[in-house]
Amino acid sequence: MLVHKLRLITVIFGFLTVTKDADAYKILGVFPLAAPSHYFLGSQLMKGLAEAGHDVTMLTVFEEKNPPKNGKYNQIVMKDLYEEQQVIFRAVADFKNKKDHGIFENPVAMLLTFNQFGSTIAEKTLNNTKVQDLLKSKKEFDVVIVPQFILDSLKGFAAYYDAHLVLFNPIAPSSWMNHFVGNPSLPSINPEFALHYVSPMNFKQRLFNTLFSIFTYLNHNLLQYPSQEALIHKYISKDIDLEKVAYNVSLVLSNSHPSLNPAAGAVPCMKEIAGFHVKPPKPLPEDLKKYLDEAKHGVIYFSMGSNLKSADLPIVTREALMKAFSRRKEHVLWKFEDENLPGKPDNVRIEKWLPQSDLLAHPNIKLFITHGGFLSTVETVYNAVPTVAIPILGDQMLNAKMAERHGFTKVVEFAKLSDETISDAIEEVLTNKKYLENVRSRSKIFHDRPVPALQEAIYWIEYVVKHKGAQHLRVGYLDLAWYQWYMLDVFGLIFAVLFVTLFITKKIISWMLCKICSNNKKTSKKVKKQVPYFRDSKNQLNYVLYSQQKHYLSINMSKLTLILSLVLIFSSVDYVTPYKILGVFPFGAPSHYFLGNELIKGLASAGHDVTMITVFEEKNPPKNGSYRQVILDGVLEEQQVIFKDVTNLSKKQSAFTNPLHMLTMFNTIGYKVSEMVLSHSKMQTLMKSDEKFDIVITTQFAIEAVKALAPHFNAHLVLFNNHAANNWMNHFVGNPTLPSLNPNIVLGYPELMSFQQRLVNTLLSVATYMNYNILQYPEQNELVHKYISKDLELPAVQYNVSLVLSNSHSSLNKPAASVPCMKEIAGFHVKPPKPLPADLKKYLDAAKHGVIYFSMGSNLKSAEMTQETKDALMKAFSKRKESVLWKFEDDNLPGKPKNVRIEKWLPQSDLLAHPNIKLFITHGGFLSTIESLYHAVPTVAIPIFGDQQQNAKQSESFGYAKVLDFDTMTEENISAAIEEVISNKKYRENVQARSKMFHDRQMHPLQEAVYWIEYVVKHNGAKHLRVGYLDLAWYQYYMLDVFGLIFGTIFLIGFVIKKVLSCLYKLVKGDCDATNKSKKQKKVKKH
Repeated sequence: MLVHKLRLITVIFGFLTVTKDADAYKILGVFPLAAPSHYFLGSQLMKGLAEAGHDVTMLTVFEEKNPPKNGKYNQIVMKDLYEEQQVIFRAVADFKNKKDHGIFENPVAMLLTFNQFGSTIAEKTLNNTKVQDLLKSKKEFDVVIVPQFILDSLKGFAAYYDAHLVLFNPIAPSSWMNHFVGNPSLPSINPEFALHYVSPMNFKQRLFNTLFSIFTYLNHNLLQYPSQEALIHKYISKDIDLEKVAYNVSLVLSNSHPSLNPAAGAVPCMKEIAGFHVKPPKPLPEDLKKYLDEAKHGVIYFSMGSNLKSADLPIVTREALMKAFSRRKEHVLWKFEDENLPGKPDNVRIEKWLPQSDLLAHPNIKLFITHGGFLSTVETVYNAVPTVAIPILGDQMLNAKMAERHGFTKVVEFAKLSDETISDAIEEVLTNKKYLENVRSRSKIFHDRPVPALQEAIYWIEYVVKHKGAQHLRVGYLDLAWYQWYMLDVFGLIFAVLFVTLFITKKIISWMLCKICSNNKKTSKKVKKQVPYFRDSKNQLNYVLYSQQKHYLSINMSKLTLILSLVLIFSSVDYVTPYKILGVFPFGAPSHYFLGNELIKGLASAGHDVTMITVFEEKNPPKNGSYRQVILDGVLEEQQVIFKDVTNLSKKQSAFTNPLHMLTMFNTIGYKVSEMVLSHSKMQTLMKSDEKFDIVITTQFAIEAVKALAPHFNAHLVLFNNHAANNWMNHFVGNPTLPSLNPNIVLGYPELMSFQQRLVNTLLSVATYMNYNILQYPEQNELVHKYISKDLELPAVQYNVSLVLSNSHSSLNKPAASVPCMKEIAGFHVKPPKPLPADLKKYLDAAKHGVIYFSMGSNLKSAEMTQETKDALMKAFSKRKESVLWKFEDDNLPGKPKNVRIEKWLPQSDLLAHPNIKLFITHGGFLSTIESLYHAVPTVAIPIFGDQQQNAKQSESFGYAKVLDFDTMTEENISAAIEEVISNKKYRENVQARSKMFHDRQMHPLQEAVYWIEYVVKHNGAKHLRVGYLDLAWYQYYMLDVFGLIFGTIFLIGFVIKKVLSCLYKLVKGDCDATNKSKKQKKVKKH
C-alpha cells in the first residue's frame, strides 16, 4: 500500500542520509567512566556516527578492538584511569555486606557519594596527560557528546572547542537533566531517580519526592556544580562559566522509550533512542548453541551484569540460588566470574562471559534472572523474554519496579533473597502466561518505530550542526528565574492583594460595628441576650459572616466574579489491515474543513475505510481505499449566519480580541455547532446503525460533545488540534502547563513573558479553567446525554484520548514540552505545487519587479473592509513598483490602482511557490503561515482574531514578518511595513532558514500522521503513551496538599515555639516580679 511504500522510501532515504560522504562532521565523544555498560552505550553511538561518515574522536578508558571500517574513528584510551576507577567501583559494586544496599538505600548518601565520585573521576580525566595534549592541540570539533551523569565539568569541552553540546542521558529524563533544557518537572508528577518511585505517586511519596527535589536542587547548586566548575577553571579555561555551558544544550539523547519507561513530557531537544545499541542477533558459538538447542525444558539465564559479580555473592546467597535452581526441570545458564562453583547442581552451567543479547534471542530461553540494569532490561524487551529481577544499586530498583508494573517481571529484593523467595518468583513467572504475553506486547511496542533508534540519533546530531546548534529547539523560558518559573512573584502579588483587601475590609467592618455598638447601647444590651458574648470586634465580624453565611456568600461570589471580569477586560512495506475510521469535521470554516479533509483523504489513500462527517462536499475523493462522505445538509447555512458577525472586517479588531468575549463566543458557537451535528437526521441514522469504527477523529475546538462518538462506537479517540498545544488541549492529556511558561493563545504574548503578562496570563488561565468546567463542559455533557447516551459522561471521554495530532512544528511555533501521545504534523496538507492557470502564470512571469500577494484568508473578506481601510491599502499599493495580486471577493474595487489585480479566488500554495512572489500580506492564519514558510516567502501580517495575533507575533519574533495593527492601519504604516520587509534582506534570509528547518524531517508529516493513527489501533489504544499522573486531582497535581502539610507543619512548629517562649517569658517575668515584690516588702518592713 501507498503508506508502506513511503515508509520503505523513508528508511532507504534515512540510510542514505547517514552514509553520505558529504558534510562529514568532527565529533568528540567523552565517555571516561570505567563502567562497561556506560562505555558500551557511548561506544555504540560513536561507532554509529563513524559508520555514517563522520570524523569521530572517542575519549575513553576502554580500547575498541573492532573499530568501524567506514569514516574515521580515533581513540584516546586512558588505561591508567581505568585502574584508578576500578578501586572505586569494587567498593561500590561489592556484594559483601550489601543486605541493606549500603549508600544506595539512602538517597541523600547516594547523592553525596555521586558528588565525590564525580569530582574524583572528572579531575583524573581532565588531568590526564592525553587529555591535556588534546586540549593543547589545535584540533577543532563541531559537536561534543558527553554523558549526563555526575561529570558536569566535561561539558566545558564544548565551550573550549566552540562546539555544539549534545548530552547522552543513560536513563530516562530526571531532575538532574530536566532543568538544563527547561523540561517541566513538577515533584507531583516526576519521581526523583534516587527514590525509585513510579508515577502516579501517593501522598507520602509526593511529599518525600518534593522534599528530596529541594535537597537535590540545593546539592546541585551549592555542592556539585561549584566543585565541577573549579575543575574547568583549573584544567580547561578560567573563562568558561559552567552554568552558561550547562544551559546551552543543543540536544539530549535519552536512553528511554515508552515501551520501557512511564510516559512523560519532553521538550523538542530531547529525543528517545533506547535500544540503539542492540544489533540483530549473531550466530552463537557452536557449543553454546548445542547446549540451548538440546535443553528439553528450556533454559533459565542468570546474570548480574558487567559491574556486579556473581562470584562475589555471599555464600548464603549462592547456596539459596543453587537450592532453588536444583529443583527446576529447566537448565540454568549462569554468568559466573570464577572457574569453580562449589556445590553446583547438575542442571547448572557456569560461564565467565556470555553474548547476552544474542543469547536472549534464542527461542529456548524461557526466563532471564537479572539485576535490572537498563541495558539488560532493554535487551529482554527487545527479545521478549520475561524476567525475575534482583536489583542492587543505581537505577536497577526503578527499572525493576517499572518492569514489574508493566507485567513482565517479578522483583525479589536482595535483602530478602532466599531459597523460597527465588523459587516462588521463578515458578510464578514461568507458569503464569501473563508475563510472557506482557513482555511480547511490550516488545511489539518497542520494535514499532517510524525510524530505527540509531538512525534517529545520527539524524538529530547532524541536524544540530546543519541548523547551527538548533536554537529553535531551545525553550525560551529557560531564561526565567526559578521564582518566576514557579510563579512565586505572581502568586505573591495575588495573595498579597487578597490579604490586604480582606484586612482592610475586616477593619472597616469592625470599625462600623464598633460605631453601631457604641451608639446603640440599649440595642447592644438586647443583642447581648440573643447572641454569644463578643470579646472583640474580630469575633463580631466572624458572627456576622457566619450567621448570614448564605447571603454574604452570594454577594461575595458575585463581587469576585465582577472583579475577575474587570481584571480580564482590562488586560485584554508490510501488509496493512485496513481500519474503519470516522472523521467528524463539521465546522463551516473552510480552513478547518480543509485540514480535516486532507487528513482523512490521506488515510483513505493509505488503504483505510474512511467515513467523513462534514458540511462540505469533496469533489475529488481519493481513488485508493474507501472514502465515504456524510454531508450534513443545512448545517453550513446555519453556521454561516453565526460566523458572519464574527468575521466581519467592518468592525474594529478589538471587538474580536477581548479574552472574555472570545471565551463566551466559543461556548456559544461550540454548543450550537455540536447540537446541529448530533441532532442531524444523518448523524442519528449513523449512530443507530450497527456500523463499527476502530478510530474516531475529530477536531479539538469547542465541540466537546462530539468526542462521545468514540465510546458510542467503541472506538479509540484521536484529536486533531488546529494549532500548537494550548491550555484547552494540554489538560486532557496531562501535558505540563504552567502559566509562567505557556501563554494563552488569545493573548498573543511572547514565550518569555514579563511580570505583568504572567500575571494576566495566570488570571486568564484561572478564568478559562472555570469557564470550561462550570459553563462549557456541563452544557456539552447535556448534549451527550440528549443525543448519544445518558450512560456516557464527558469527562471520562475527554481524558481517554489515544492520540493528539497537532498542527504545529518547531520551525513555526515556540518550542514547548509535549507528552508522547502528542505528534506534530504541521504542513501535512501542503502538496508539491501544481502548474498555475496559464493567464496567472503569464502575469507572474511578466512582473518585472515581482509581485506582492495580498489575502485575508477564506473566513475574512477583504470586500467587507471599511472604505477607509481599502483606501489606505490602495494608496500604499499604488506607490509600489511591484505588481499587487489581491484576493478580493467582489467584481469591482473602485479606485483600484493600475498595478493591482483582483481575483475572487487564488490557488494560494501554488501561487506562493512562484519565484516572483516577493511578499505575502496575510491575516496571519495558521495555514497561510505554514504555506508562507513552506515556500520561504516573507510576510506582512494583519491579524484579526483567534490565533492570528499569536501566529503573527511569533513570525515577527522569528524575523520574517512585520505585524500591523488592523485598527490603526494607515497608508503610512502599511507602506513602511512593505518597504521594510522587501528592502531588508534579513526577512528573506530568516524565512529561508526557517523553511529549511520546516523541510528537514525524517518523515513526511502526512505519512507520520497515518503511521501514528495505525499505531493506536495496532496497540489497542496505545495506553502506554498516556501519562499516569492524569489520574491525579488538580490539587495533587499542583502540590497543594503537599505544600499545605509542609507550610502547616512549619506554622504549627512556629506557633508551638512561640507559645513555649511566651510561657517561659511569663514564668521568668513572674519569678522576677515575685522577687521584686519580695524585695519591696522587705524594704517596707525595714522602714
